[in-house]
Amino acid sequence: MANELQLANVLPIGITAIDNALNGGVLGNSTTVFAGKAGAGKTCAAMSAIAMTQGNDPDAVCIYLSAEGSFPLDSAKLIGVDLSRLLIIQDFNTAEEAMDQLFNYLWDSDNSIPRDVIKLAVIDSIAALVPKAEVDKITEDGMESMTIGLHARTMSKFNRNLRAKQGAAAVIMINQLRTDINSYGGGDKQTGGQTMYFDPKVILSFSAPNSKLLIEGTGVNKVVVGHTVCVKVLKNNAGLGGRAHQTVEYEVNYETGADNIKPTVEAAIAVGVIGVPGKSYYTIDGLNEDVLSKRELIKDGEYVKIHGMGALVDLFRKDEELYKLLQESIL
Repeated sequence: MANELQLANVLPIGITAIDNALNGGVLGNSTTVFAGKAGAGKTCAAMSAIAMTQGNDPDAVCIYLSAEGSFPLDSAKLIGVDLSRLLIIQDFNTAEEAMDQLFNYLWDSDNSIPRDVIKLAVIDSIAALVPKAEVDKITEDGMESMTIGLHARTMSKFNRNLRAKQGAAAVIMINQLRTDINSYGGGDKQTGGQTMYFDPKVILSFSAPNSKLLIEGTGVNKVVVGHTVCVKVLKNNAGLGGRAHQTVEYEVNYETGADNIKPTVEAAIAVGVIGVPGKSYYTIDGLNEDVLSKRELIKDGEYVKIHGMGALVDLFRKDEELYKLLQESIL
């Protein structure tokens, strides 16, 4: 179980399904990896964590280290990131330059102590960080030159120094998966070597199956409006009580962002705030009875049966006040 000091240093990601799986969110003074294929939802989840951190602490300053050459401005605005309190690092050519800039914000080199002014730092992405030795080797010998292991050695050095210098800051590393040609069946592995498995406290694997696209319309009018994100907790050593090896899902709409309502409803069912007296219906019997009576969810002293998960989710989607009460009931 997490102690009070740990819980005070937890930063919610803002996506209910993930926060529930991690028993709160990401932990300060630790590293969390968001790994997955392109388009799985890693960057949006990291942006959500930044927005939540800023929303919960008006003085919080966050860092977004962009190694991929572009900042996802549209996603940031949609999710609610306050750009005035976000330091964007993207003026660098090599991994070492990027790391030095990040450490300048995290570490007071004159006094050899953490600065503790940054609440959350996001690195996007590990795969895009290019070691200086690789740049120099290719410049000298061309693209044919071999640079095996350089990226892994650089990331290993970075993670060792990060442990010493990050202070109270939580760090989210976004990473990509590659097919492991040495494994039978072609398994996936993170870029950056074994350090990307050993050093982080938490590793989340994101995927977006094509079979779970959100589609509106039919025939020629059919449009993909979002997708379901599957997140598997590959590692969880943060000490907050969340279980490893569990998989959670949530829906992302390209216009409105991640949907937290269904995961909240599912969590409420798990803790008994919403009852399941029958196989096909639910009763809301864990909230204030006066509130439920006003909404005619209690009639003649009995809880009204709500048939189907879809109807249950729609009820909370249309009633913001009731949804807030549901959120508070499962905290």
